Amino acid sequence: MTNEYIDRVTFFSVNDLSSSHNLLNAEKILKQQKQINSSNINDILEIFHIKKFFDEQFYHPSWSANDIKEFTLTLKDYEKEIPKFIANINDSNLNTIYTQIDWYQYKPSFFELINNFNAFKRLGFDGFSQILQAEPYCIEYILTQRGIVEYYDSDIKNFLLNHPVILTENILSISEVKHHTPQPQRYLPKSLTSEDIESTILNYLSADDAHPNFVQLIVRAKNKDKFKISDKTRLKAQKLCETFTKKIFSENSSLRYGVEISFKEVMQDNKQAYIDDDHIAHFYYNFEFIKSNSQPYSLFLNFIHLFEFLDKQGRITLLSQEKDMGVFERILGIHSKHDYRNNVSFNFKDMASIAQINGYEKILSKLDTSIEEILHYIFTDFFHSNYGFANNARLLNISTTYSYFEKIRLLAPEFESILKQFKLFVEDGSIDFELIQISSLPTSIRDIPSLNSRKYLYFNTLNQNAIHYSGLICSDQSWLASVENANKNKYSNFLQLIVNEKVKFEDFYDYQKPHINDLIDMGLIKLDENDIVCINNIERVSILQDLYQNGFASFHYYDDALKREALQMEQEGLIYFESTLFSKMEQSYFNYYLNKSEFNNGLDLRNRYLHGTQGNPNDNGEHEHYYFIFLRILILTLLKIDDDLYIANILKN
Repeated sequence: MTNEYIDRVTFFSVNDLSSSHNLLNAEKILKQQKQINSSNINDILEIFHIKKFFDEQFYHPSWSANDIKEFTLTLKDYEKEIPKFIANINDSNLNTIYTQIDWYQYKPSFFELINNFNAFKRLGFDGFSQILQAEPYCIEYILTQRGIVEYYDSDIKNFLLNHPVILTENILSISEVKHHTPQPQRYLPKSLTSEDIESTILNYLSADDAHPNFVQLIVRAKNKDKFKISDKTRLKAQKLCETFTKKIFSENSSLRYGVEISFKEVMQDNKQAYIDDDHIAHFYYNFEFIKSNSQPYSLFLNFIHLFEFLDKQGRITLLSQEKDMGVFERILGIHSKHDYRNNVSFNFKDMASIAQINGYEKILSKLDTSIEEILHYIFTDFFHSNYGFANNARLLNISTTYSYFEKIRLLAPEFESILKQFKLFVEDGSIDFELIQISSLPTSIRDIPSLNSRKYLYFNTLNQNAIHYSGLICSDQSWLASVENANKNKYSNFLQLIVNEKVKFEDFYDYQKPHINDLIDMGLIKLDENDIVCINNIERVSILQDLYQNGFASFHYYDDALKREALQMEQEGLIYFESTLFSKMEQSYFNYYLNKSEFNNGLDLRNRYLHGTQGNPNDNGEHEHYYFIFLRILILTLLKIDDDLYIANILKN
């Protein structure tokens, strides 16, 4: 492919980082520095993509009002060629014209034009069949055009049924797959029945080229509308998944890692950690420090100070977060939009935190106490005496003599009770157990309020500006992280670059400069007297960085300057606040382990043990693992309540 086609104007979205570059290429055409050929399908499609920018009223920042007016008039003249070209498409030349498309990003747009101008109504399906015969997977482009799909309903249905791999993967892509970029809506033929889909999926599971990730999606897919999968089909998919897994491990091709926890009598620091060549993480903790600070609350806070379950803003650190994923882990693979992302970092944190609790439990036994006893004291005594929490709060002190199965059966309802107690305290200032007993319904994690207004701040997803500009500044995929005269590939994002290097505006490449100007116009950066790029609004940049990296922030941990800026950003519609005990991301974390209200791959532990659908009661190893998960959930909940009470107490005083 030549540079001619690489540089063709392509509209992805107004938020795409390539928009400025594409608009500059569009300028060459609109100034008639680059001529178009009205008989060339690629030139026609390029005009169509320029039109998309103008339809969105999205223009280059360097264009004046007069430029825009002149470009609009020029574009209207060019636009007249589009329907003329489409009118000349017929059954005999449809396939030929399609094969002349040199820029692959234009292929979907070809069918979009066929759809928009209703050209399909005067065409037979033979031309489309020729295209599909050569490129079967281009059916995905056709499926985005509702008019074409409805008009050729039976023809497209027959094609899909004859290609079970394509049909299955498209169905799953529509209903299950979480896409990393915005995707156009796809339509399936209305004549396609539930029986057709079930039969096709069964054929897919028997195909040699069935993809393991799609097979896994079949196992956990939600039944809805025509997309319904029987238990027998799910079982077949599950067995195929097990076959794939066995093959992977037999080939020793998977990444293996582990955790080792040690408590030492003599250590210079309170905690140390390193990862060896076998990918084993070794954590060392100072036992003398623990013994010398053996008050229950100090032992409780070790889950923060030693094990780092919360960060400095009181945010749970064990969450699955995009920032912890590598670039390839982030974009590769097929993931369900209904799944909680179990990436390598998350799995490691999950494993490490369980090992930390397990090891800590053994250490506490040497101090004649237990995690359960500490949690009981914190909730029923410490919170009242130090924060004015209700003096009748209840939490069962579960005996260490019980089996892990028995412990879980006791702990699961206790967790539910804690949530209800705290909710009532926030709402009424007291805990009425008679009121709690009236309702037997489980309490949703998202419904637990905070004592503090404006507890968490989030990006306003209805206003893409904050997200867009934070991406330019903080993303490791930003085009602004490297310049000619700086240490190439040394910095992962633009912010690191300008903080650590004296970079002048002229050092940036031409395609980068429009983005730099955008950031200047937004007041985020500036040029100093030496033309060096530097931060202008440090508070706003800090908030954008915090939200980009963590997804949310705790307002009351901000200093006064950051608080003022956050409130200003709220007024501008860039962010919004909510007042809940758990942030949205933390709610998702809890839901993943406790139920299936949000995620198909949730462990559903609360329902398993409360409704008696757990595994064999005699399988002590499994119940031990799940008990430590429940215990971790309880620990995190009390840590979050402690944080909420602490903030409320500070604000009160």
